[in-house]
Amino acid sequence: MLYGPPGPAWAGLAVCLGACAETQSPSLYFAGAYFPAWMLCAGLGVLVGLLARALMLATGLAERLPLQLWLCSALGLLAALAAARYGFDR
Repeated sequence: MLYGPPGPAWAGLAVCLGACAETQSPSLYFAGAYFPAWMLCAGLGVLVGLLARALMLATGLAERLPLQLWLCSALGLLAALAAARYGFDR
């Protein structure tokens, strides 16, 4: 039996399990099948990363900016998270 007030572990567990109250996961109907919405967001992130790389090459920023892989990956991640947040309210 547990005695005393709930500790930080219980608070962390409550925060993690708060998403379980959702009745249905966001999914998209495409080509006769249901796909999770995160797949669309991940694809958008990859496209944004590739577009950022192409723009850096076209404008000449590729010679001036260091760590281009990290920069393009970060831009793609930001686009994917923004799509998930504003597109699916997650």
